[in-house]
Amino acid sequence: MALVSILVTTLVSTLVTTLVSTLVSTLVTTLVVALVSILVTTLVSTLVNTLVSTLVSTLVNTLVSILVTTLVNYYTITYND
Repeated sequence: MALVSILVTTLVSTLVTTLVSTLVSTLVTTLVVALVSILVTTLVSTLVNTLVSTLVSTLVNTLVSILVTTLVNYYTITYND
């Protein structure tokens, strides 16, 4: 009877250890994947926003500069004639 008790105790202990280990491993893996996903999404979003903002800002500045230069040249030529 003691042998059966030892076997059952060992079996239950092994099962519980395996279940807890699997549960913790799955939980940690899920959390890590979720965190990495959030970090990558945030990084890409920030990068895209920064690039688009810089591109639009540069484009607008360039267009304004060209427009001002063109207007100044036009009025300079017009009033000198």
